[in-house]
Amino acid sequence: MSEASENRLGFSSVERVLDILLMFAAPGATGNAQSIAEAFGTSRSSTYRYLQVLRSRGLIEEVGSSGDYRISAGFAHMVSASVEGISPTAAAEPVVAQLARTVGETTLFTVRVGDRVQCATYTESPKAIRVGIDPVRETPIHIGSSAKTHFAFLPERERRRILSAIEGAARTKDERRICAELAKQLEGIHASKVARSCGEIEDGVISLSVPVFLPSGALAGVLTIAAPTFRMKSLDGLLSKLQEAAREIELTLAGSRNARAEAVRLINERAP
Repeated sequence: MSEASENRLGFSSVERVLDILLMFAAPGATGNAQSIAEAFGTSRSSTYRYLQVLRSRGLIEEVGSSGDYRISAGFAHMVSASVEGISPTAAAEPVVAQLARTVGETTLFTVRVGDRVQCATYTESPKAIRVGIDPVRETPIHIGSSAKTHFAFLPERERRRILSAIEGAARTKDERRICAELAKQLEGIHASKVARSCGEIEDGVISLSVPVFLPSGALAGVLTIAAPTFRMKSLDGLLSKLQEAAREIELTLAGSRNARAEAVRLINERAP
């Protein structure tokens, strides 16, 4: 069925995208382009486009190499967090503010949205000369310490997909070399759980990032300190404080989950 035919039947593209997303909401649900096209009576080309819309926004992800899709871990955990009454951003906000006061440098917490990384909450350095937040409000997933940390902890297939797209866009020898180095950097970040950057997003700025995990082990976000290079040649002296702050966010997220579970248990015990 063509898209024009679908629209004549009264189904808009937005409605179809939402219908497909709701289909994936069932526990353990998966689907591929062919099964979804058959289920909704859509053309193959339209179905691929709908799936790409959902995938590019981080709502679904591919399952292995089968061509099937499922709800993405990040989206599932975001929904779960909202149900439990606290989100990673809400848990991070007071920690980010306190860390910025402690270290005296700009501190931020980022989340991934599709193939990009967005600043969810931040506190700028109280010093007159400081790193501003504007350049990192939203960045590609392969530039800067925060974004690369998100990149490093993507599911392997998704990481390979983005790496292939970056490599495919490389036109010069230097660009291809940078792509090869990026793959090695991601392996190192995944192993060490630390990422460093200097001048990638803004000249004269260094940054240090660590991952923050949900109780399930999935990535909740990334915590970062950024400073001007004239003041600090390395941020490694602040690494322990950064890691302690990340752990504090993780404990808050775990505590919220445990508190809710305990409340449910008590309610069930009191039930007649």
